[in-house]
Amino acid sequence: MHPTEWHSPALPGPELIQQLNQQDPEHIRLLAVYPDTPDLLLQGEASLDLSQEAYQQALTQLQHNESVCLLTLESLHSPLAAYTSDYASVMALRAQGQRPRLVAATCVAVDASCTQLYLQRRSQRNHLYPGYLSLFGGGISPLQDRAQPAQAMLRELQEESGLYGHLGPSTPWLLTQEVNYGAVQLNALQVRCLNQPPHSGFDDEGSLVTLPLSQLAQALQQDNYQWTPLARLVLQYFLAWRVES
Repeated sequence: MHPTEWHSPALPGPELIQQLNQQDPEHIRLLAVYPDTPDLLLQGEASLDLSQEAYQQALTQLQHNESVCLLTLESLHSPLAAYTSDYASVMALRAQGQRPRLVAATCVAVDASCTQLYLQRRSQRNHLYPGYLSLFGGGISPLQDRAQPAQAMLRELQEESGLYGHLGPSTPWLLTQEVNYGAVQLNALQVRCLNQPPHSGFDDEGSLVTLPLSQLAQALQQDNYQWTPLARLVLQYFLAWRVES
């Protein structure tokens, strides 16, 4: 059961949300749209139903066990209720067939003139969508990011691409959920990058790809572009928002 969709009346609303949610319902769903950065309100440590055996096995697969935030989705209005946990617990829950709501922050990254889009070509070593085009982003840390989506998103953007982003004061955000995994994402619709990309080679995450914004609508429709479900949905909403704003 999914929460009722919520949106701001100042942004493309229910009709577009319904249309996007019908495109790939097995993988991705748009839950809410916010006119500016939503807040997370930490409720303490998550109480999780997992076995110690599964947890210890997950620990052996990790070089570093990171602190993470999990959302409850009891309410879609900001602030969103979140609990702290760690990535080994998330892996253990998934191994037990559960779908923990691990929350990440991503962005639609553009150059300073808003004519070029920056994307990530995921590494072939990635176990999810290897080689696909995706948005820059990653998990929100309750400690490193103080559970702030904007701080997490800008940090991940810089770590993965070398780009330093600027988030405008009235940037809309989307709340999405990967249906098959349970993970949720807070996606900033536009972040302007203040520098040129320092490199385009592969690292552990993937490589940086540049696409003219004038070609985005066509690229989203072409079969030879491999988009992650999240990137396709967010970028389609991004295009509709740019037309209306």
